[in-house]
Amino acid sequence: MSGRRTSEAPLTLPSPTGSGESRRRAPEEPPILPSPLGRGEKSSQHAAEASFTLPSPLGKEESRRRASEAPLVVLASTSGHKLAEFQRIFEGSPLRLVAPHELGCACRVEETGATFEANARLKAAAYARACQVWALADDSGLEIDALDGRPGVRSSRFAGPGASDGDRNARVLALLRAVPDERRSARYRCAAAVAAPDGAIVFEGAAAVAGAIGRAPCGAGGFGYDPLFVVGDGPHTMAELSGAAKDRISHRGQAGRAARAFLEARLLG
Repeated sequence: MSGRRTSEAPLTLPSPTGSGESRRRAPEEPPILPSPLGRGEKSSQHAAEASFTLPSPLGKEESRRRASEAPLVVLASTSGHKLAEFQRIFEGSPLRLVAPHELGCACRVEETGATFEANARLKAAAYARACQVWALADDSGLEIDALDGRPGVRSSRFAGPGASDGDRNARVLALLRAVPDERRSARYRCAAAVAAPDGAIVFEGAAAVAGAIGRAPCGAGGFGYDPLFVVGDGPHTMAELSGAAKDRISHRGQAGRAARAFLEARLLG
């Protein structure tokens, strides 16, 4: 195991994608070409000594071949939302991050851990063994102080089986109906884990971003509790930020970048 990284997102926000109603504020340099032969230089010198030919751009077939040879990392999740976020985080990486179905493998993991870290380890190990490649997993959730840290590790199951994001947000608002603004503090947490193809956990990292729970959903971006989660001192919710802006400050963005750095060093370095 390479160790743990824990960080808190800075509270300075990038510009949002749009504005909403005002809400309360919560607690290789390029190659140097050789000079051509001077007129006075002897013709016995070869022209090859005085010229440099830049390589041709890669053709489509070569680009596809190289992509197919890139080290594979499977994301230990069937969530399309998570895949989209992690693919943004891995944009430009020589690694190839794929969904399980792209490898023709399936895996069902019971998230029985009492912590985000435990569940991330369970998922990473299970998907690595099932797909026989390196696996990256995360377990994330929302902790609300007025609810004694709930929904926590049960964030995706907080309103019962088959519930939608809207159902879960509605339950949170109902439980906090009588809670004043100064007691609505909360945080998003993310634990990331990387497993080798044999299932051994070789990296863990964690991150959090602080904020508070708003009075009503606001914003159309993100997923989960993003429309309720007012980032830092506000005034914007996570759902009001662009994908790139969210990734820069979010719990999953921070933990994902740490996992990417580890994987690139391990598989490419």
